[in-house]
Amino acid sequence: MNLYGTELEVVERRSGTRGSDYYYVHDGSLFIPISAVPGARLVSKEPGRRIELTYKVPTSSIKGPILHVSFSNSGYPLFEICTLSNNSMQCCICDCDEDSAKVLLNMFKLSKDEVYLVRFYMDTVSPLINDIRSVMVRSKTSDIRFGEYAERLRETFKRLISHCSH
Repeated sequence: MNLYGTELEVVERRSGTRGSDYYYVHDGSLFIPISAVPGARLVSKEPGRRIELTYKVPTSSIKGPILHVSFSNSGYPLFEICTLSNNSMQCCICDCDEDSAKVLLNMFKLSKDEVYLVRFYMDTVSPLINDIRSVMVRSKTSDIRFGEYAERLRETFKRLISHCSH
């Protein structure tokens, strides 16, 4: 992210939650994607395993803080908050605990596509977790193993199981 006079240049690297960078601007009530900020324009798009999108945004359209969410190649998030004032940018890295991250996650405005994906996820993953739990009860086991590529399902399952047992 670079500031050039009255424009902010942002390069997003999109690849799910592995080796990616996403940017959001707080609009007064919610965080919106940088691409949805009034006046934002896509100036380049580089295809590849990680799609690289470069946006230029007028600084006059940025009223609140900018949230940079960066995911390492192993999927761990890093949150950085930046503010603009007097043609300069100040950034700080946030050390978010799980409770703070949950609050932050509820501050995003979802696009139509994202609403569809959240509904699809809830309609698919919840029944899948219930099916797994049912098999565990019938087989009288408390241990379940997930394959190498089912890391997100394992994380979701563990969280839902621990949440439901309280």
